[in-house]
Amino acid sequence: MSASRSFRRRLRAHAEETSRRSTSRGDTQPHLIDVVDGMELWIGADGVGRVLPPIPDDAVPALKDALVARRQATLSGTCPACGARAVVHGSKKLRDLKPGEIARGTMAHTDWCVASDAGIADLVERLGGAS
Repeated sequence: MSASRSFRRRLRAHAEETSRRSTSRGDTQPHLIDVVDGMELWIGADGVGRVLPPIPDDAVPALKDALVARRQATLSGTCPACGARAVVHGSKKLRDLKPGEIARGTMAHTDWCVASDAGIADLVERLGGAS
């Protein structure tokens, strides 16, 4: 079994279990539930799991702020810096996904958004990654 297949299997298992627990508790905030193969598994208030890279503790403050904005955008579906909204790809809407089902999405940040790929790359180029 490939590492990616193993990761997806573990992700589905975590997402299904946590979705049941989150829904029964009425959670309203996203929360970190596990770290799998160096990636963080978050479950949103909507019960949907999201896999995100960790934010380095030693990142320069401006980069850390941009990465936090990026995380908030991913977890909420709306970027706090530019207002961009997430788009789920494929034939299903996010609300139509079944527990454990995997979907891919994108967010079209504005050109000036610090949470965009270009904004984060610019910060790394100008300031470096670590403080």
